[in-house]
Amino acid sequence: MFNWETKYAIGHAEVDSQHQDLIAVMNHLYELLTSAPRDVNSQAERIINELALHVSTHFAYEEDLMVRIGYPTEKIAQHAAIHNDMLAKVQSIVAAHRSGDARALEDLLPLLYGEWLIDHICEKDMDFSGYL
Repeated sequence: MFNWETKYAIGHAEVDSQHQDLIAVMNHLYELLTSAPRDVNSQAERIINELALHVSTHFAYEEDLMVRIGYPTEKIAQHAAIHNDMLAKVQSIVAAHRSGDARALEDLLPLLYGEWLIDHICEKDMDFSGYL
């Protein structure tokens, strides 16, 4: 579980709100995987669909915002590449889950909490916050 703290805010109300929403969905998935019986497929499917929608919408919004605030083009391209890599990893894990790999979603949590939350929000997104 992860609790939002103001130190994670980048200073843009919509982006910060989207980050908080994504964390809430991640926490919901965490709760499901750590407390529910192993037969969690229908609930997990709903949560990963919600997560996929939030992530893709958020990444598109963030990239559009970077253009609007005059963030350097090469940095936008780098940031978009990170987004694409993250989406590919999430999609691969979700595909494995849908193919019957019961443990696939357990790989999703470290990816989301570590790579996306800690590395991406706390480092990569903070970089463009100076342009807001």
